[in-house]
Amino acid sequence: ADLPLRFFYSSAEPARLEARVVESDTSAVLPGHDYSDHALDLPPGMSQPGTFAVTGVPTGGDYEVEARLVRVSDSAILGADVLSHVAVGDVFISGGQSNMSGYSGTLANAETPMEQAHLFGNDYNWKQASEPMDSGVDQVDAVSAESPQHSLMLRFAKDTFLATGVPIGVIVGPLGGTNLYSQWQRDASDHDNRATLYGSLLYRGLVQNYAAPIKGFLWYQGESDVGRTTSQYLNDLKRLLSEYREDLSNPDLYLLNAQLATDQTSDLASWLAIKEAQREQETQDSRTALITTMDQPRADTVHLTVAGYKAVGARFAVAARELIYGQPIDAGARQTSVRFQDFHRKSVDIVYDAPVSGGETAPFLAYDDGAPVSVTSVSTSGNTVTLQLASRIRGNGTLSYGFSRNPATNWVVNASGVPVPNFHQVPITGP
Repeated sequence: ADLPLRFFYSSAEPARLEARVVESDTSAVLPGHDYSDHALDLPPGMSQPGTFAVTGVPTGGDYEVEARLVRVSDSAILGADVLSHVAVGDVFISGGQSNMSGYSGTLANAETPMEQAHLFGNDYNWKQASEPMDSGVDQVDAVSAESPQHSLMLRFAKDTFLATGVPIGVIVGPLGGTNLYSQWQRDASDHDNRATLYGSLLYRGLVQNYAAPIKGFLWYQGESDVGRTTSQYLNDLKRLLSEYREDLSNPDLYLLNAQLATDQTSDLASWLAIKEAQREQETQDSRTALITTMDQPRADTVHLTVAGYKAVGARFAVAARELIYGQPIDAGARQTSVRFQDFHRKSVDIVYDAPVSGGETAPFLAYDDGAPVSVTSVSTSGNTVTLQLASRIRGNGTLSYGFSRNPATNWVVNASGVPVPNFHQVPITGP
């Protein structure tokens, strides 16, 4: 990467600006990036502005960029300065509502900072990332002002760096209690309108003026859209992603999308309708990864605990490692078919693309032309979950999974113990 430097200088004689890049923790000079490798001749002048690029800096950090002004005639150092906490890595924007902001109710046992995890906060300053990531202290754009606690974002950044060696920066912009269908709409006449949630987050990305595009979009939202149909929410989510891809000039922008956790009060069928839209988004977009959360403990009726946010942040990192960085890991088993075993239409096989285990009857519900049919037993073998129904299905059969308010439910999980996605009214194929 090229690191742009803006400077002012004063010298009565010809001078030379020199720069070098050193490791922050050891002060070791990066090979090929000493003072002799980055130099710019300057004419005499007083308070003259200039720009200079330190080119070819490798992925990594944190670095310090040390710059000095040298008089040509005798190599005297006329002035020096240091740019600290510089990293070359990937940047993600984050949006959504309170479970992205992080309403854990406490900061006890908070994730510890790491110098390779960076944050562009609501105060419009880059800094070492720390919780609360979405702090409202010195908030600039009032549209997203709030006072949350612990989030998933720092753990995501840390785990991603530790697994890839790529420093991670997060640009925050979520707001609790917001819906997708109206509050995360783009202003058609002013896309980066900072009085809107969409525009404020967009502006924070654009103002960086990066030569390389923003890498990905962290999204945890949907609780405030419960009551919308699956198709409505799916279309809203597709619209949002398409608009950010357009406005950030990155048609390959990745989406890391959390599927809703459990909830203590909402109508479960309506809750599952949003979860199904989130599941379908992943199946329809090759640059989307779905992260399940339903097994994580809650601090209240809908928000996760500190431990829950840490676990979900770790899952976001695993998804990024597979989808974005191409690491050979399987971030989760995904459904490939739901079908009747035979013409009796009383046994259903759910087939996944990887081994699964666990499961209990309560979260499952089948439908026969819309009429509910309970599940009497669940078994797993290899990649397949087999359900026995209370009665045969004679009409159009569909199946839902996720009817539980309890995070400790015996969920169907992949080989890593991570739950497979919930789904709603998926057609059952076969005889």
